[in-house]
Amino acid sequence: MTENVPLLSDIQREAIFGAYRRANKGSKIKKPSLGNTFAEKHFYISPEAKGEYTGAWQSRPWQAEILNVMASFQNKELSWRKASRMGASKMMCALICQCAAELNLNVIMYQPTDDAMDRFVKSEIDPMFRDVKILQSLKLSNSKKYDTMSLKQLRGFMLHLLGGATPDNYRSRSADIVITDECSAFGQDIGGEGDSRALSRTRITESPFGKQINGSSPKSLPNCLISRALAEMDFVFKFHLPCPSCGVLQYMDYFDDSDEVGIIYDHKKSGKIAEIAATARYACVECKAHHSYGEMINAQVGGKWMTDDGQFYIKGGLVYSGRNRVDGDDRWNIGMDSNSLISPAFTFSDYVSEYIPAKRRYGEGSVGPMKTLVNNRKGLPWEESDTIQTMDHKLFMTEPYPEGFVPEGVMAVFSAADIQGDRIEVGTVGYGAREESWWLDYQVFPGDTNKHEVWQRLEDYWHEKQFTTPSGRKLDIFLHGIDHGGHWSGTVERFCKTNDASRFIPLKGRLGHNKDVVDFPRAPSKQTGCWLTMINTDTTKQIVQKRMTYSMHGTEKKVLDHDQIDDDLAEMTVQPGRMHFPSYGPGYELFNESFYKQMVSEVRLLKPSGVPEWVANGRNEVFDIASMNLALCRIAQTPRYGLDFDVDVSDQVIANPKSRHRKYDFSQIGTGLNRRR
Repeated sequence: MTENVPLLSDIQREAIFGAYRRANKGSKIKKPSLGNTFAEKHFYISPEAKGEYTGAWQSRPWQAEILNVMASFQNKELSWRKASRMGASKMMCALICQCAAELNLNVIMYQPTDDAMDRFVKSEIDPMFRDVKILQSLKLSNSKKYDTMSLKQLRGFMLHLLGGATPDNYRSRSADIVITDECSAFGQDIGGEGDSRALSRTRITESPFGKQINGSSPKSLPNCLISRALAEMDFVFKFHLPCPSCGVLQYMDYFDDSDEVGIIYDHKKSGKIAEIAATARYACVECKAHHSYGEMINAQVGGKWMTDDGQFYIKGGLVYSGRNRVDGDDRWNIGMDSNSLISPAFTFSDYVSEYIPAKRRYGEGSVGPMKTLVNNRKGLPWEESDTIQTMDHKLFMTEPYPEGFVPEGVMAVFSAADIQGDRIEVGTVGYGAREESWWLDYQVFPGDTNKHEVWQRLEDYWHEKQFTTPSGRKLDIFLHGIDHGGHWSGTVERFCKTNDASRFIPLKGRLGHNKDVVDFPRAPSKQTGCWLTMINTDTTKQIVQKRMTYSMHGTEKKVLDHDQIDDDLAEMTVQPGRMHFPSYGPGYELFNESFYKQMVSEVRLLKPSGVPEWVANGRNEVFDIASMNLALCRIAQTPRYGLDFDVDVSDQVIANPKSRHRKYDFSQIGTGLNRRR
């Protein structure tokens, strides 16, 4: 490897210098400035930008090489995963200025939404075009015509400013550099056409020196776009500082409470959080010496962007190993990873003062503050699977059902279907007194749900399925529920109306915090003819989750004495709310380990605002089906259907449902229902 071998092809190099010749009208071509050199000479932070300071740009030691990488033609992509408030937006604006004034490269910049871009234009772009002197001489004569919210045009330069939420904004525009700011806040699939990184890349296809820049604080895995981009880079660099004591270069990282290196504080100290946070220090990974925030900030002068193994580093926006520049057959994809510890605006004690209450809230089940700390301060993606501690699926108790029959306690049968792209999953549950329930059947119908065949299998199953109790009672399915969400809402509505809209109910979930299980409409929809019912999922899932515990070893619910049960049920042993599951075997092959894992796949967490959030760890169709069946049971107890299972009073704590005074002779259920063929 030699130091002066160019990474650009002859065509690319000629295109670049051709742009310089045109810009300089045939005068002697000057070598383009390093990004950091240009920013410190020309860039200006306006008062409206609300940065750490206003006035001429002053790069922090760790910002210099990021600017150099942004402006270097030897790199074709930069993905920067960062903590919040790192000055990324200002640095992107500095690059835009250099593209306009020196490089003559057109730019497209995306923000997550149109509204976000409008705010960015007002607070950052418009003040920059007004105050940066080097841009003034490039303004066109009729400047107002070429100065809109979505387009800024100067002589030899065009800047598109667009929201990234709609596919149309990724069409009919070409540029040399495309920037996606806060890309992890973009949708995972923009209008069904792909993610923002892939779509924006198409805008630079025809440019011989096209470059893509992605910058963002991370979000949750596995859907964190900036983390996925970082994993695809040729090199990933972190800013390493020399220890003031031993001089060893190291990435200044955070800590676990058990660690003796990184950011540490006095765990044994009692008192106010501010007093505990004041003990925060950085412990060197090599010599274990403790250093203050000020000492480590001063050490940034000797810092270097390096790979974790120390083999490669960045110098002048280029990749080096030892004294030699690292060249390749193509331009490099560069990743940069940083946390807030290198920021002069966020001290060690600031971090500890946020960490202590976040840790306490996390222990109480509220992950919001800790999630914010991980994403915005540590600059790391939040791993949902690591935070979800579900119930042990191996604790479920099963029982043999009467051979060829269903338990006598079943009074009415309900069946719910969950629709996926390649299958329909159906769970059938029988309910009895005080909403005691028995899982009777579970089926998976594979097939493309955009086609008729799999829906026909569901229809045949529901019309033909019948259950019998040991006493001879015949039980058809009383109500059928279908998940109305996703892409199949129209298909679900037609299916329900074609069969029997009064017995086939579309079910649509919403959070519904502190509300009853369902909101059943007074009349069917005039447009569809269906009884579209909203399920308040927070209430419903809490009830289902609580009732699951009654069916686990060591958590059996106490059986009520007969004198606590209504006279017409005195001959039965009722366990209010308990869920029963059949023993694995012939006829119940799908009640396997996967089934029970899905039953306990979700956990209820609280956001910082106190609003609950249900987070799944893996597949959760069975848990959703159980929730839909409970919703059907509650629909059956509305005046339209007239059943009354005398709801378990402990549910009042969760749902606070309206009192029910209706009584029903359960012995008649199942004897007078007409089978639907």
